[in-house]
Amino acid sequence: MEKGEELIFKSRVSANYLKRRSEQESSTEAQTSRKSKSKGRFKDQPERTSETPSPVGIRPPVEAAPMHNHISSPWVSDDNTDLPKTPLNRSPSPLPIPTESLDSPPEVYTAGQENNPFQACNYDNENEDGSRADAGEENDILLPDNTDQAYQFSAMLDGIDVAIGFQSLFTAVRKKTVYIHDIDQALARSGIILLTKEGTKIQKLHFGEKTLVQMREKALAKWQDTETTAVRNQVRSWMDTFEDHGYDREKSRKHISENAPSDGTYQKLWAYLVTAIEEFPESDSNKNYSESTAISSFILPLCRAFMSNPNKRVILNFIDSMTASGRSRTGSSSRKEPDLALEIKDRTNKTLCEVGIGEVTSHAQKGHKKKTAKDLVRVGLSLKDALDFIQDQYGVHDAYLIGWQVLGQIMSIYLMFKCGNLYIMVCVRDVTIPDSLTELGMISNQIKIWNDLRATVEQGLSPIFEAMASGEGQVTGTVSPLCSARARIETTRTPEFKTFLSRV
Repeated sequence: MEKGEELIFKSRVSANYLKRRSEQESSTEAQTSRKSKSKGRFKDQPERTSETPSPVGIRPPVEAAPMHNHISSPWVSDDNTDLPKTPLNRSPSPLPIPTESLDSPPEVYTAGQENNPFQACNYDNENEDGSRADAGEENDILLPDNTDQAYQFSAMLDGIDVAIGFQSLFTAVRKKTVYIHDIDQALARSGIILLTKEGTKIQKLHFGEKTLVQMREKALAKWQDTETTAVRNQVRSWMDTFEDHGYDREKSRKHISENAPSDGTYQKLWAYLVTAIEEFPESDSNKNYSESTAISSFILPLCRAFMSNPNKRVILNFIDSMTASGRSRTGSSSRKEPDLALEIKDRTNKTLCEVGIGEVTSHAQKGHKKKTAKDLVRVGLSLKDALDFIQDQYGVHDAYLIGWQVLGQIMSIYLMFKCGNLYIMVCVRDVTIPDSLTELGMISNQIKIWNDLRATVEQGLSPIFEAMASGEGQVTGTVSPLCSARARIETTRTPEFKTFLSRV
């Protein structure tokens, strides 16, 4: 290349370079002008830098990606947003790829937030397997009392004044947030004293250990003690042959069917054993049946043999729906009803009242402590509502009702009765529900508990039947208490739904 031609080429390259540089600088100035114009509309806000913290609860905006080196592309400017500019009719400029899932909830900065007064507790080692299922939900607690009602309690339990200790207990419990796993405190909010074998720390503080022991002994006096020699011998005569035949279904069923009892007292128990031998599984190795299967196949047949009385129209049913006392309650917002109810029917099969309440938890869920706590609280509150309903409808204040909670196969039996304007709930016995042929053979060892349960149910309901027979039923309004000093304490609203607190 000649020297002159080389100079001409260099001058052309230099001119093109200067032209492109000039155009790029013009484009940069235009963008700077648009940004300054946008900032001018928010003069009161300081310019944010990379070190400036974002406001609480707001994610910092994502910076726009660099523009293409395509100077001829027109760019859309939206002064109302901080969105990155996008070329018309072209793919968007490449943005930084987010590291979180599209389904992930937006990040919220919690600095400076106030503590939630309804904050749930942490359930460390909530379940038997160490998991924390359902931990921290808003329905873990009972609402603090926000009424102006001041209760004065009056209750004498066979010479023991239980109102003195309960007055201070109730005052202390009503001032604090009560979590659902604090069963005794949750029930105390509704005027119920739950008596267990040992007693709880807060009960010992307000009642004293000696008084708690006396209260439990006097409450258990209502549990009937029956003579069971005859019924035990009858059951053993059936089950010994059952074991001798090696739990053979056909041979055992034939033997028991041919030895039906002549006494009608054992007729229901005999029918239960015949059905169980025909339908129960041989082995007890499989415990993965559902809650509804446990109720319909194992619990209802056995409990009906000792609780139901068709002659008096007392029927045990699997309901899981609104009860008669539940429809009448005024102080409770609970919509969740118990699994089982012992009901008194009229001649048209209409439920008159509930006289027994049961809750069931399957083997798979029996380790969920919060669920089992809720179930027991629900049993107590439902029994209280049933006693109030019976008092309002029939003027009966001395009946006592049975409640039970089944965890897997272990059935815990509770007894509740009114004591002045308080309610005493005492844990009585535990009994096993057979769910296989091998376990069915051991029922004779627990026949006394079942027979005592049958007698207790009959004795506890006798005042109700007497009131019905005398025509004193359907009393309007609250029968007792009649003065403000013995005002009935309302049933505390119970936390059944996650949305309950947000609705209040």
